[in-house]
Amino acid sequence: MKSRSKGVPSVIPLANLNDVSPAMSAAVTGTQAAVAARNQELGLAATYAADPSWSTADFAANGLPVRSAHMNLAGWLVQHNAPATLDIPANAWANHHLGPGGDPATGQAIVAIWGNAPNVTAHDIERSTLPNAAKSRYFNEVVMLQLPTPQAQATHAWREYANPTMVGCPFIEFTADQAGGLSRYVWDYVNDTWYVGVHYNWIQGYNPFFHVTGLPPSF
Repeated sequence: MKSRSKGVPSVIPLANLNDVSPAMSAAVTGTQAAVAARNQELGLAATYAADPSWSTADFAANGLPVRSAHMNLAGWLVQHNAPATLDIPANAWANHHLGPGGDPATGQAIVAIWGNAPNVTAHDIERSTLPNAAKSRYFNEVVMLQLPTPQAQATHAWREYANPTMVGCPFIEFTADQAGGLSRYVWDYVNDTWYVGVHYNWIQGYNPFFHVTGLPPSF
């Protein structure tokens, strides 16, 4: 049965999706697997060391078929928010490096951008022009230490990707290409829930999203 209710997507097991179209099933599993591999990379310090000038959002989305954050303006999905996790530690980190126990070079770089009493968020730091050495310190001393699991680190990175579109947006939208008629995928990275979209059904009054069950964990 296809749902006509907003906030109540239809549900389809992965095996049933394969019965409908093997191309659909292969496309969904391929995208989910690529995201799962990226999420593991987001839990490695070496990932951030590769180019400290990038933000966690850059590391999350680079090379994946990401369209944008999905704002759920029509309300077809269950709306909720992804809370900030690093803003307080990020600000404490910035102020620490202004004190006697901090790194002088990092402190000087912070003062040059935000002054002697910085009040900054993780987004401010990650999108700033801090030199690579200071950014490396941030990744190691805040992202890796304050978020001790790959899932927590990946969740932060995807929130940073979505946040400029809508604060706390929990949905990431991916392009569906050669996907047997699917129009898009939407991933709820907070609940690790995957949806496929068939938007031509919307004009008939149906919820255009199907929650695909039976996929492996993305973290």
